[in-house]
Amino acid sequence: MTRDLASNLHDLEGPGAWFPTTPVRGAIPGWYPGLLDAVAGHVFAGLARAISTANQELVGSY
Repeated sequence: MTRDLASNLHDLEGPGAWFPTTPVRGAIPGWYPGLLDAVAGHVFAGLARAISTANQELVGSY
């Protein structure tokens, strides 16, 4: 880690750290909420498949 990067990381931990705010609603493209919904749908579908597969393996091990 370079000295500049280390000092920047240390500055983030200090009491005067600044974190950017969430962009205002108008700054987000109109298609973005739909994209997030689609991604969330795929994630939850994958989660359901993973849970189902794990349960099948557990039942099969008895």
